[in-house]
Amino acid sequence: MDKALPLPLPQREPQRGSAPAPGQPSERIGEGVRGYSYPAPFSRFRTFPNRKYQKAPHKMVGKLFFKRGGANWVCSAASIGNYAIWTAGHCLVDNGVWSTDVVFVPQYRQKSRPKGNWNAAYLISTGHWVNFSDLGDDMGVVILQPLNGKTIGQVVGGLGFAWNQPYERHWFLLGYPAGAPFTGEKQIVCAASFAYVDTAFSPAPMGVGCDQTGGSSGGPWILNYGNGNFLNGNNSYGYGSLEMLSPYFGNGAKALYDCAINSTATTVSPLCG
Repeated sequence: MDKALPLPLPQREPQRGSAPAPGQPSERIGEGVRGYSYPAPFSRFRTFPNRKYQKAPHKMVGKLFFKRGGANWVCSAASIGNYAIWTAGHCLVDNGVWSTDVVFVPQYRQKSRPKGNWNAAYLISTGHWVNFSDLGDDMGVVILQPLNGKTIGQVVGGLGFAWNQPYERHWFLLGYPAGAPFTGEKQIVCAASFAYVDTAFSPAPMGVGCDQTGGSSGGPWILNYGNGNFLNGNNSYGYGSLEMLSPYFGNGAKALYDCAINSTATTVSPLCG
């Protein structure tokens, strides 16, 4: 685990109609969906006291270790309850190559693993991500094997889930960025409001300000932080080092959530299609 490399966040070149370089808000915002936080500012802070990891939503968040392409990698993920955790699709599969030896470590902090290592039973992502690398559907779930006779949901709980929400929202982005200047040893939080949409995809992903780096992929976007703690996005990709985008959580995200929350380590739910 110490040798795991932070999986790079996908970076896209700005294109007309999506998210051009800073200073071009009329194009960057795209098709009339205007952010109330443009340019995209944010507040960033570390969560380091042990007690922080014992409260929601932090206690549900952890690091996701895996192998792919002959290397060891790390992303971020969060428990949604039952046997399931949520992460980014690109942490699970890339260009048809699936990750192996996937292990979730909730509440990871400075090499401590207070809730143990949780092995994957199987991985699930969206058809559009698996088949077309569509960043608008860069979502995935891991169904975990029980540990000591308990599910991940029984041990750390699970985030709520919100979908088909208006874009104009404020989120707390949690993750374990491990690319410089971060080390991946503590949870990092960005508090940011909606800035713009990326109209290159449909439904259009949402962008906010955040400087989290590789290793934060898959980390949850929390709506109603501290009061409901609803999963409403995940760290997916960027157009630069100070911005983060997430797939919009619409009906497709809800279908993936229903698939995950109704599956077990031995049985895939019929809702998975």
